[in-house]
Amino acid sequence: MKPQHGQGTVIRLKQKVPKTNTVRDSRFWYILYYVAGRQVRENSKTDNYQEAYDLLVKRRTEAEKGEQPASDIAKLRYEDIRDSLMLDYTNRKVASLYQRKRDGVTTVQGLDYLNTFFKKKLVAQIDTDLLRKYISWRQKEGDEDPTIRRQLKHLEVAFNLAVKENKLKSTPYFPLPKDSEPAGQYIAPEDFQKILTALPDALRSFYTFLYYTSCRLGAAQEIRWPMVSAPNYSRRCSARMATACSIRPTTDMSGTRLLTRLASAYVTPSAERTKALASMICGSARPST
Repeated sequence: MKPQHGQGTVIRLKQKVPKTNTVRDSRFWYILYYVAGRQVRENSKTDNYQEAYDLLVKRRTEAEKGEQPASDIAKLRYEDIRDSLMLDYTNRKVASLYQRKRDGVTTVQGLDYLNTFFKKKLVAQIDTDLLRKYISWRQKEGDEDPTIRRQLKHLEVAFNLAVKENKLKSTPYFPLPKDSEPAGQYIAPEDFQKILTALPDALRSFYTFLYYTSCRLGAAQEIRWPMVSAPNYSRRCSARMATACSIRPTTDMSGTRLLTRLASAYVTPSAERTKALASMICGSARPST
């Protein structure tokens, strides 16, 4: 059966033979059809006309559903989905973004390793086996499993984004290494008060801040005034600090406002602020589980 006018074409292409300087028909049938006004050409990989025609019908049906042409998917490379991911991260102001000091490039942790390993790889070539090879490579280089997991999470998000944007039809299975176990255990408020009482006065506001925000120790130690809006009671705080800490206020006070007050009390400690901090926390927030 031949396709009707406007439904595409099934043809054999003319190909030049370099050795004899002659022209011959291609071995396989090619299908030609239009998607959004653009002509798409695909090798059917068959010398059977009916099979090539059936493929044309299938591709036209996919195009009508808004799916990406298979020939375009076959050309998609790692760099294409990575660039889309980074643009999405930038537009959404994802907190894990940072500016690299040596060249000023905005990136995320671990992206350099992904760039090295998957450089110019066709997306179709990135399968579960290749992901396992990446894990083995990073383990040999000394990375811990939780670190490798976070690296691959960026690639997994890139694949999922490409599927949402109709650039891909599916994603490979990601054999992610295990994450680290939760640090420590939950401390009830009454038990924390006993610990707080036993601490030196100079440390109480700091550890109160850690307890009620779930802020990591290293992140808390890096807090500086430029990361906190001025004046002290502003409702704004930096994205990096908000990511490092999680606040669950029980009143109508916004989390960012409470975080800013807590940070203000910590970075400029004083007896007056420490007293105000303790009073505010006991009445405004509860520890995260």
